[in-house]
Formats: sequence, structure tokens, C-alpha cells
Amino acid sequence: METDYDVIVVGAGPGGSVCAAYLSKAGHKTLLIDKAQFPRDKACGDAISGSLKVQENLKLTPIVTSGPHSELHSVIFSSPKGAVLEIPFQGTGYVCRRLVYDNIVFQKAKETADILQNFSVSDLIFEESKVAGVKGKDLKTGEEKEIRAKVVVGADGAHSVVAKKTGLLDLDSDHTITSIRCYYSGVKDLKTAIELHFVDDIIPGYFWIFPLAWSTQTTTKLDST
Repeated sequence: METDYDVIVVGAGPGGSVCAAYLSKAGHKTLLIDKAQFPRDKACGDAISGSLKVQENLKLTPIVTSGPHSELHSVIFSSPKGAVLEIPFQGTGYVCRRLVYDNIVFQKAKETADILQNFSVSDLIFEESKVAGVKGKDLKTGEEKEIRAKVVVGADGAHSVVAKKTGLLDLDSDHTITSIRCYYSGVKDLKTAIELHFVDDIIPGYFWIFPLAWSTQTTTKLDST
């Protein structure tokens, strides 16, 4: 593996993978790093409703619709007093498990960017107060490495190492929330909609319902062997 890049993207979730895909397609020598091995799951919502322009541009929609998915046509809000508002989408959204969808986007980035999995970034390389790369460890071999780049992108989530090392990590409890995701089968009367419900007991929190076509499938047409 090379050790000198134009851009290093730390974190290969949808945001990081899309960033790496666009940068590498534009001709920038790009490395995408993640501490996990894909496909991997992520505790989060499974709805895709606001990123379809990017998804269409990367030609991901046919891959999403070729596997287990549900279509979305609106979002439904309910208030603690029982008022309900349904807002239709202008187009079609989708529900696809993060285990599946994240891997679809990751494999798209892999077509043009270099990939480093099972690698935990522990620190940044600084030269004259400028970030010049990353330091970390191969989680399989234990080997420590330094990889340099002109730009480092932090897409490594709520506990971002990149944000922490640059003094930008904000874990103020007043601005921090947690979530729990569960899957249920046999739920009746679901619509092709995202449902967001606000109830007095958990405000300012809320709970959501996403209709999901379930399958044990975790691979996609873009999977590598």
C-alpha cells in the first residue's frame, strides 16, 4: 500500500464513502480508511430520503432496488396531542438496512479509491501546525503505520478521532443524544412512509418506524470476493 495521498478519508460510512468516490473520480489520489471490515452493521435509521441526487449520480439506485428494500413516498409526523401530518415526497425514497446500504456505497468508492480496512486511526500527523496525514494500527497484524496526505477528511462519526485531535470534538451532554434500534416482524398497517412520533414521556426525543423488506442477504452486486 502506498503511503502518500492527495486525500485521506477516515471513516467509510455513507458520508466518507461518497466523499472518497467523488474525490477519486475527480482524479485525486484518495485513500478511504475504516476500522471495520465491510459489510458491517451500523446502529442507525435505515431510511434513504434526502440523498437521492447523490445516489443517482453514483448510479446506486439500481443496486439498491435489486436487493431487499422498501419504497418511501412520504413522511408522517404525529404530536403528543395526537395531531398527524403527512408530507408527500416529490420523488421516491427507500428503506435499506445499513448493513446492506453502507456496503453498496463502500463498494462504489472502492472502484476508484484505495481502501484500507481493519485499520484504527489513533492520531494525526502535524507539520508546522498543519495536518499532514494519519497514524494508526492494523487491527489484524498489530503493525503501526503512518500515511501522509495533503488533506485529511474526518468522517469517523460521533467520537471522531480527527475531530478530537484537531480540538473540534464536542461531546457536551446538552447537545448529545443516543438511540436504540430494534427490528420487528409481523407489524400490520404499515404505509410506504417514514413515521416520526413525538410523545410526552420522551420529548425532546422521538421514535421512528421505517417499513423494511427483510432479508438475510448482506451482499450486493458490487461486493468483492
